Amino acid sequence: MNDIGPHLLVFIFLLVIISLLKKFLFNLSSIKIFYVIIA
Repeated sequence: MNDIGPHLLVFIFLLVIISLLKKFLFNLSSIKIFYVIIA
């Protein structure tokens, strides 16, 4: 049962990283689109 704790923490950590990456990529792509519209 002790193995479940660390794995759960790693899983949550990965989820947080993935969501942050998605936000970052989304912001990056919208900035690119913004520049394309201006230029």
